[in-house]
Amino acid sequence: TETGGAKDIITSPELGMLVAVNSLDGATKAILQLVNDAELRSTIGKKSRAYVVEKYNWNTNVAQMISEYKKLV
Repeated sequence: TETGGAKDIITSPELGMLVAVNSLDGATKAILQLVNDAELRSTIGKKSRAYVVEKYNWNTNVAQMISEYKKLV
């Protein structure tokens, strides 16, 4: 749904589908679209996985946090 971190991560239709909070109709349509379109599922899966690996790498994130903590000390 269009809340919290999901909005920050799913920044384009290639990375996933966002539906309004409490929108049963929106969620149903998104799920059915994915169920019926194997190519779309594959594209979203591959692109979102690559995005997460690039942007949310554990080692990179830890190094960034350590760098920020060192600036504070």
